[in-house]
Amino acid sequence: MVKRGLVRRREDATDRRAKIVSLSQSGLKLIEAISRRRIEEGTVAMMGIDDSVSEQFNAFLGQLVDTGMTRPPEGTEPQPVPIPDVNATDKPPEPE
Repeated sequence: MVKRGLVRRREDATDRRAKIVSLSQSGLKLIEAISRRRIEEGTVAMMGIDDSVSEQFNAFLGQLVDTGMTRPPEGTEPQPVPIPDVNATDKPPEPE
């Protein structure tokens, strides 16, 4: 990626063993182009899906974003993100 100009690599001033890698302007432009393309593809893919399913899917993705889509802290187990039931009614869930 350095040879292609997508990232820059330099020495760490405090640790000669370490390298600092950062995204170049070309790398940023590539990521932006890929992101735009993925949004376009996602939009086309969702066009044929029922509005209620699309809303549930977007709610699920929103939950992933809200949780930071990060790994759980060391020593803990990942917690599942509840997936909305496509066939659910508008009534509130029954207590467990």
